Amino acid sequence: MGLPIPGGGVVATPQAGIQLQLETTNICNADCVFCPWSVMKRPKGTMDLTLYKRLIDQVVDLPLIERVTLTGLGETLLDRFLVERIRYARQRLSRTVALDLYTNGTFLRPAMTDALIDAGLNVLYVSLN
Repeated sequence: MGLPIPGGGVVATPQAGIQLQLETTNICNADCVFCPWSVMKRPKGTMDLTLYKRLIDQVVDLPLIERVTLTGLGETLLDRFLVERIRYARQRLSRTVALDLYTNGTFLRPAMTDALIDAGLNVLYVSLN
């Protein structure tokens, strides 16, 4: 079993689906002792919305994508484009692809929760480390 390669051949594929993890921001308000964020050398910032949309557009036709997760070294709720990103992914991806995110929860309020659900978020993980 596998996926055809352009030009011939087949690539073996895993039986389970693939989870695509995207770090849309690496800005964080926490200082967790176990996290390498404080020693991170790369510039802190938020992914360009155009780049995010291009990434989502590239995975639309990948049959093995089961889940798109917004996570990483940043606090996802500090991403000013978060709701728009989720809405875009939900519009472009199959309903069978789950959309979820990880947060430390410090900016989680009823209005934000409602906006995330309305945009199409399936699961919200709150890390209480």
